[in-house]
Amino acid sequence: MRRKLLPIAFSSVVLLCGVFLGVTGTLRLTQTEVSSWVPLQFNKTNIPDDLETVSQVWDILQTEHVDGDKLDSSLLKSKAIEAMIQETKDRHTAYIPPGSLRTPKNLLEGSFEGIGAQVTMDDGFMTIVTPLVGSPAERSGLKPGDVILAIDGIPTDSLTLEEGILLVRGPKGTEVVLTIQSKSDQTTLDISVTRDTVDLQSVFFRWIEPLPSLDGKKLRNILYVQITSFRENTDEQLEVALQELDKADIPSLLLDLQYNPGGLLNETLDIASRFLGDKLILYQEDRDGNRQQLVGDNEKIDPAIPIAVLVNEGSASASEVLASSLQAHNRATIIGRSTYGKGRVSSYRQLADEGTLYYSIARWYSPNGTQIDGDGVTPDILVPISDSSEDDPIFDAGIRHLHSLYAR
Repeated sequence: MRRKLLPIAFSSVVLLCGVFLGVTGTLRLTQTEVSSWVPLQFNKTNIPDDLETVSQVWDILQTEHVDGDKLDSSLLKSKAIEAMIQETKDRHTAYIPPGSLRTPKNLLEGSFEGIGAQVTMDDGFMTIVTPLVGSPAERSGLKPGDVILAIDGIPTDSLTLEEGILLVRGPKGTEVVLTIQSKSDQTTLDISVTRDTVDLQSVFFRWIEPLPSLDGKKLRNILYVQITSFRENTDEQLEVALQELDKADIPSLLLDLQYNPGGLLNETLDIASRFLGDKLILYQEDRDGNRQQLVGDNEKIDPAIPIAVLVNEGSASASEVLASSLQAHNRATIIGRSTYGKGRVSSYRQLADEGTLYYSIARWYSPNGTQIDGDGVTPDILVPISDSSEDDPIFDAGIRHLHSLYAR
C-alpha cells in the first residue's frame, strides 16, 4: 500500500545514518517524495545582530586589507558553515557542496558506482557506519566502526566529510586505497578497494532447510528475509517475500536487519505495520517538545507466526525503528548486538548556492518511550562477536531460537 506521509515544505524526511560513498551522487541521501525542490528563501530580519559583525569584517577585509583581493569567499563560506555545524554537536548534520548531490528525482535509482560504504563523522573522524551488502567495501573487509585515517595517502584528519567522500568517489574499475584503523583491535592497515556498480535491491529471501514437526507429519519452515535498506519500493519487495509464508506447513520468520543503515520513514512505517497492524510504531518529538505518534496501515501477517529479528552495530536509524517497535509490542525477539543508536529524524534543504544542508529536525522514541539516539536497541538475546570469520553467530542464534519455540 502506497501513501504520502509527513510532508515538509521544500524538504524531505529520512531515517538514514550517514551518507553513501558513490560516484556522481557523492553524498547519497534517501528521501521521501518531494513536491517542491527550490532554494530556501530567507528573511534577513531573522539573522542575529552578532552575525552582522561577520558581514562587516568581510566587507572591511575585502575592500581595505592590503591582501584583501586574495581572500577566497568560497573557502571562508565553507569554514563558517563548518563552524556552525560543529556547534550543533550533531554528527548527523552536514553541509553538502554544490555538485556533490544529485537532484532529488535521481536519488532513488537502483544502482550506483562506488565502493558501497556508508560513512559519518564520529568525534571528528571519518567512520564507516556500514558497508552495503554485496558491495566492494564489504568484499574488501570494511567493518562498522572502522576509521578511515587516509585516502590514497592523504590524511583525513583535516578534511570535512564531503571532502573525504570526494576523494573516495570514482568510476567502476578504478581503485582507492583506504588506510583503516580497525574498531575491533585498533590495528592500522591499508585496504585497496576496487570501485564497482553497487546494486540497491533491498529485500532478499530464501527458505531455511526445514525440520519435521514434533508429530513428524508436518515440516517446520523458517523463511529468511534480509532487508538491506528502506528504499522507495522496499515494502513492495517485502510483500512478495512474505507471501511465501502461505506455502509452509508451520512457518516462522527470520528477519535480518544487520548492516541496514536505514532509509525512508514512509517505507519503515509500511513495513512495521505488516507485523503490527495499526499499533503505534514510533513517536517523534521536535525542538519545541511537540510530539507526533506515527502508525502504518498495512494488513498484518498472521500474529501466530513467530518472528526473530537479527541486528548488530551496523543496524541504524530506520532499522532501529522497526526493531524497537517489534520489541516494544512483544511481536518479535531481537537477537544480536546493540545497534548503532541513530534516533533522529533528518531532513535536507537546498540552499542559495545550490548546496544542501542535511540536518536533524526531531528525535524519535520507541512505542514504550525508549530513546534510541546514542543508545541503540538492546537485543533480547545478546550474541558476542565471534573470532572466526567463517561463523555467523547471530544468524545461528536466530535459527536456534525459532527452532526452540516449537519444542515448548
